[in-house]
Order: sequence, then C-alpha cells, then structure tokens
Amino acid sequence: MSEHIKGAIAGAVITGIFSLIGVYLTYFLTIGSSRKQLEQLQQELQMLQVAHNENIEKTNNLVTENMYLNTQYENATNEIARMESIYKTAIPTERYDYISPYLDGEVTFDYSNNDGYYTIGTGEYEFKTSWSKSSNTSIYARRRSSIYAIAHWRNSGDISILPNVQEYDFTSINRNAEIGDSIIWINEYGNIAITKIESVKDSSRYEGNDELTFSYIIFK
Repeated sequence: MSEHIKGAIAGAVITGIFSLIGVYLTYFLTIGSSRKQLEQLQQELQMLQVAHNENIEKTNNLVTENMYLNTQYENATNEIARMESIYKTAIPTERYDYISPYLDGEVTFDYSNNDGYYTIGTGEYEFKTSWSKSSNTSIYARRRSSIYAIAHWRNSGDISILPNVQEYDFTSINRNAEIGDSIIWINEYGNIAITKIESVKDSSRYEGNDELTFSYIIFK
C-alpha cells in the first residue's frame, strides 16, 4: 500500500473519531442542561406547594375565627333576650294597680305614677286612659297611646246612656275635666268608653298623694 493511500485512510479515521467525539459531547451537554432545568422546575414546584399549604392554613384559620365570632354573636344575642325576658318579668311596664279589665266599674289610683296611665277593658275594648295634674277639683285627660280621640262632657248625667258623640268636640289632645264632668274616649278600633270624674286629690294642696277616682263604662 502506498504512503498516499495510508495517509488518506488515517485522515478519514481521525475525522470519524472527532465527529463521534462531537456527537457524544453534544449529547452529554444536552442531558446536563435538561437535568438542571428539571431540578429548577422541581424547586419551583416545591415553593408553590409550600405557598399553597400556607394559603390553606390561613383559610382554615379564617373559617375557624369566623365560626368563633358567629358563636359569640349568637351567645350575646341569646343573653340579651334572656335578660330582657327577666327584666320584663321582674319589672312589668304596667302594674295590676293600673289595670281594670272589666267593662264598667270605679277605680282609684295615684295619677303621678305609671306616667298617669290607667287601662280599662281588654282587647279591642281596651282604653289606655291618660291623666295629669291640674288642681284638687279638676284633672287633665290626655289623648295618648292607642286612644284615637277624646271629648269633654261637662256636668254629665248618667254615663250608662251613650250620648250622641257627634255633638262633642274631639279636636283637642288635652281636656281639663272638673269633678262631675266626664271624658268620652274613642280607641283605635272605634269603640267608645266614658269616664266620670268622682274625686280628685292634689298632693301640692294637701298632705297626701295625688289621687283620682273615676267611674267608667265601655260600650259594646
């Protein structure tokens, strides 16, 4: 074999070897880069998982706190309702001293107490009459609460006989009635009651309590 042929063969072998080395180098570099990218992605995934777990924990804490606050609110509401019930039972807004459920009768009470209210009748025939000081011979009747209108009947006679109410003036809120006069009351249901002033006491004019006595009748 000539030297020229040997040289060509040797050159081809060397070229092949370098080409193969280049292929292997490219392969290993590619694999190495992919591994680094994979490791980076794994680290980012771990960070995201940690953040996700933290968010879940915060959410659970908020839910627990909200449930706690709701429970506290319900407990406070129930306690307020319980205390109001106790208060209403222990301290009634209107004592039996200031109520007469009958359709007629005569009552005596201290009009300086209970804000001057005295209730006669019940249900649709209830009249929450209201009174205030005037003198020891007269007293003010007031249109308050569920009372629709009041009128003054001077020197009234037998109150068991219902007069013609259209003849009386119902335009005023307050009426000053003397002993022997009557007040005509119309409640929110349009029913009528009459109270007749029997006696009046004024604590500023004698030693004793404010006191009003009236007879009454409720018409059905």
